[in-house]
Amino acid sequence: PDKAVVPVVYIHIGREEIRDQARELTAKIVELGYKAPGIELIESARNLKQNEIRYFRQSDEAVARILQEVLADSEMEAKVNPVFRLSSQAREGTIEIWLK
Repeated sequence: PDKAVVPVVYIHIGREEIRDQARELTAKIVELGYKAPGIELIESARNLKQNEIRYFRQSDEAVARILQEVLADSEMEAKVNPVFRLSSQAREGTIEIWLK
């Protein structure tokens, strides 16, 4: 039987100063029933023009849009960015949030 895919949301931050915000976001994501395995500092994220929610398969767009609303509720704007060229490397349900 087909099991529903539980989204896995990876959070990348560009600066340590926003780690607390990212932790609060992680708690909200877990409340939705999604997995959020951790927060990773990736300094290149600070060079983004804006925060991004990246998804890799068309089937994950709805979850990406839900996460966009969760961020908006936390007063963080984010652009939803499909990255289908990497779909073969990402499992269904994989989503990344990049905070600059």
